[in-house]
Amino acid sequence: MSTKLSTLLLLVLFLSQLAFADQTSLIGKQMSSDKDAATASNLEDISVFNSDTSSFYRNLNSSTKGNFYESKVLRGASSINVYRKGSFGTVLIISKDGVGSGAILTNKVHILTNKHVVGDNNKVLVYFKKNSNEKIKFEDGVEADVIKVDEVSDLALIQMPRNLAPGNIRPIPISKDKVEVGADAHAIGHPSQQLWTYTKGYISQIRTDFKWSEIHEADVLQIQTPINPGNSGGPLLNSKAELIGINSFKDIENDSMNYAVGTNSITQFLSRSGSRFAEVKKKCELTKIGEPYRSNDENFGPTSNQGFDLNCDGKLDSTLVIPDDKTQPIYTTLDSNDNGKIDIILVDANRDGKINFSYIDTDHDGNADQKGIHTSGNFIPDRYEAVS
Repeated sequence: MSTKLSTLLLLVLFLSQLAFADQTSLIGKQMSSDKDAATASNLEDISVFNSDTSSFYRNLNSSTKGNFYESKVLRGASSINVYRKGSFGTVLIISKDGVGSGAILTNKVHILTNKHVVGDNNKVLVYFKKNSNEKIKFEDGVEADVIKVDEVSDLALIQMPRNLAPGNIRPIPISKDKVEVGADAHAIGHPSQQLWTYTKGYISQIRTDFKWSEIHEADVLQIQTPINPGNSGGPLLNSKAELIGINSFKDIENDSMNYAVGTNSITQFLSRSGSRFAEVKKKCELTKIGEPYRSNDENFGPTSNQGFDLNCDGKLDSTLVIPDDKTQPIYTTLDSNDNGKIDIILVDANRDGKINFSYIDTDHDGNADQKGIHTSGNFIPDRYEAVS
C-alpha cells in the first residue's frame, strides 16, 4: 500500500495544476575518478595536451619523490614484500574522464580497472612504475585499448601490445583463497595524484549482491583500508600480494567504509564474453488509463472522471472524480493492493488542490474503518479517527 500512497501525492497536484511529475530518485555513492584532474585533450595524438594537463603533470612529478621503495614508511616485512610485488603490477590510467589506477593481470598486459575510470572511451593512456625516482613524463604514457566493460559491476579490461610495456611489469595473480573478515587488505594506487601510494587496513565485511547505485551491483569487500579518488581501479591485495579486489568506491560520509569489487564478480567478468551494460529502469510516470469519461454519481450528480496507472503496471489504480457542481468536493479513489476494489478515498473539499480528509479501508472488506484528518492539507493524514 505504501508505494501507491506515495505515488498519490503526485496525483493531488493534478487538482491544482493538471500536471504531474515523478519524484522517485536513487543516489548511488560511487567514488568517481577525479574530474578536475587534467587529462590529455586528444588521446589520438598524445603529443597534444592543454595547460591544465601540463599543470597536472608538474604536480604529479613533484609528488613522486620518495614514493619508490621507501621502506621507512612501510611497517613490517610483510607490508614491504606486498608493496614490492604489487607496485610493479599497478599502473596509472588517464582517460578523457579522469585519472585512476589499474592492476596488471597477465604478461600479455591485460589490465583490470574500473569502468568509471575508462568511461566511454575506446582508448586510454597507461603509465608504468619505473625502477627509480626518475620523473614520469607525459610522453611515457602508452596507449591501450579498452577490450570490454561491465557497467553493472563497474569493471573494465584494457590491453596493449606486449612490446610497448616495460620489462619490469609484474602481473598480479588472482587469489584463489577464501577471503576472511579481519584479514589484512593492502591497497596500491594514486590517490590525489600521489603516485604508487600504499595503504593497509583489513577486511571489515564481505557483502554479496551489494547495490551501491541505481545501476551498480556486485559482490564486494567492505574494507577499512584508506582509499580516495585516484585509487579507483587499483588492486586490493592479500598478504601474499595476490588480488582479492578492485578498489572501487567509498562511503563519502564515513572514511572507514570503503569498498572493492571482489574476486567472484571479477572472475565472472573476465569469463564473460563481450561487454555488459546496465538496464536503466524507466522512471515510472503517472499515466492516464483511457480517455476522460462522464458519469452520474448518486451523491454528487454529473461528474468528469479520469483513470490513472500509478505504478506502471498498465492497470487502473486510481480515478479522479470532479463533480460538475462546484459546491461538491473533488475526490480521488485508490486501489492500493491491486485487488480491484477501492480502499482509499482522498477528498479535496475546498477544491484548492489540498486534501482535507480521507477514508481508508484498512482490512479490505469493502468498508472504510478509518478517517484521516489532513489538517495541513498534505497527503499523509495528521491524525486518524475511527469510522463507526
